[in-house]
Amino acid sequence: MKKRASSPTRKTVELTLQQEITIGLSKARFVVQEDCVKVGELQVSQGSIVWFPRFGKLGYKMDWDRFKDCMENEGRKCRRR
Repeated sequence: MKKRASSPTRKTVELTLQQEITIGLSKARFVVQEDCVKVGELQVSQGSIVWFPRFGKLGYKMDWDRFKDCMENEGRKCRRR
């Protein structure tokens, strides 16, 4: 009898916007969850992007130029949706 593949974990990111926004001095905050458990928080601002792990007191910050380079070198290509 074949074993069934385990179901993939479900990751969610929620964002609710009532109107278009421009990020200036403020930040956009995205809470990332896996199977309904928070795994971290992504903060996006005009100058950088910061990842805060679930229990981390310190985040991992990257400016937009470095983020662009990282995604182009390490990311997987996909179609625009």
